[in-house]
Amino acid sequence: MTRRVFLRVDAGGACGFGHLHRMHALAVALRAGGAPPVFVTRTAGLNSLLPAPPPGEAPWDVWQAPGAPTESGVLDWLRHVLQPADVLVLDVPHPDDPHQLTTLRQLCPVVRLDHPWAEPQTCDLLVLPGAHYDPDTLDTLDAAWGDRLLVGWDYVLLRPDVTAATRRAYGTGGCHRWPWVTCSAGGSDPEQTLPVWLDLLLAAPALCPGRTRIFCLGQAARWESPLPVLSPDVWLTGYSLDYVQQAELLVCPFGVSVYEALFLGTPCLTVGRTLGDVAAARTLEVASEGALWPLTTPLAQLQRRELYDALQGLYHSRTRLVGMHRASEGRLDGRGAERVAQAILALPQEGP
Repeated sequence: MTRRVFLRVDAGGACGFGHLHRMHALAVALRAGGAPPVFVTRTAGLNSLLPAPPPGEAPWDVWQAPGAPTESGVLDWLRHVLQPADVLVLDVPHPDDPHQLTTLRQLCPVVRLDHPWAEPQTCDLLVLPGAHYDPDTLDTLDAAWGDRLLVGWDYVLLRPDVTAATRRAYGTGGCHRWPWVTCSAGGSDPEQTLPVWLDLLLAAPALCPGRTRIFCLGQAARWESPLPVLSPDVWLTGYSLDYVQQAELLVCPFGVSVYEALFLGTPCLTVGRTLGDVAAARTLEVASEGALWPLTTPLAQLQRRELYDALQGLYHSRTRLVGMHRASEGRLDGRGAERVAQAILALPQEGP
C-alpha cells in the first residue's frame, strides 16, 4: 500500500498563512520523495490558496473535513480515514486532546509540528522548525523525546519560491539594494497590523530618508479602516517576494516571514503579536548573533516612539544593517523540508 501523508493545516483568519507555507514546502518534498501528500483542512477554498504544482504534476489533493467545526471533530473524522500505512502531520495552533492523539497514534504514525507543549505519548516525531525556542524548554524536551525530536536551523521549512531565490549582497559602505523599506503583516493580518504601521510610519518620512516605504497587503487580508492618503514614496500593494528580497529592511511580525528574510539576507525588524512572540524573537536574535532586531513591546502596546527609535538606530548606523545581513549568512540552507520529509518517510510502516 502506498504511504499517504496527511497534512492537517488551516489558513487565513487568526491562523495566518505561515502554517500553510510550511505544509506546502513539506508537501513538495514529500512528493519528490514518492509519498503523495493529502491536505486536510477546515478552510474553505484552501486549494486556491496553494501555489499550483509545476507543469506536468498532478494538482494538490485537498480534503475538506466534513461538518467539523472543531479540531476535535477533525481528529475524530480522521480516525475513520487513516490506514496503518499512512502518516498524520499536524500543524495547527488549536488546543489538542492527548487522549485523542494517542488513539490516532495506534492507527498510524503521528507527527506534530511546532508543538513544544506536546506530550511524548501523543506522537512519533516532534518537529520544532527553528532556532527561537527557549533553551530551558529544549533541555526538557531533549530529555523526554531523545531522537524523536527534530529542532533547529536544519528543520526550518521554507517555500520553494524562497529557496529558489538568490541571496543578495550588501556592500561594505551600506546597502546596494533598491532604496525601499518593506512592511508586511502576513497573509491574513488578523490583528490589523499593517494599518497600525502605516499610521506610525507615514508621519515620519525623515526616519527613512529617500526610501520608498512599501506596505504589502496579504492575499487574504482585509482592510477595515479607511485607506489613508498616500504620498508618492509610499506604496500600498499586494505581496511580492521581490519586495522582501530586494528590500533594504523588512518590518514584519515574528513568524515564518522572519526565517524567509534570514534566508534571503534581508535585515529584519520584528514586532511580536504576543509576549511569547517577543520572547521567541529575542531568543532568535541571540541564536543568530544579531541577524534581526526584535522590538520588546507587543503590537497592541507598541508606541510610536519605540518604532521610531529602532528605525533611527538602524538608519543612523548603517553598519548595523550590514552586520545583520552578514549574521544571517549560512544559517539556513533551504533543505529543511527535505530533511523533515525524509524523517517522516523513515517512520515504521505497520500496514501491508
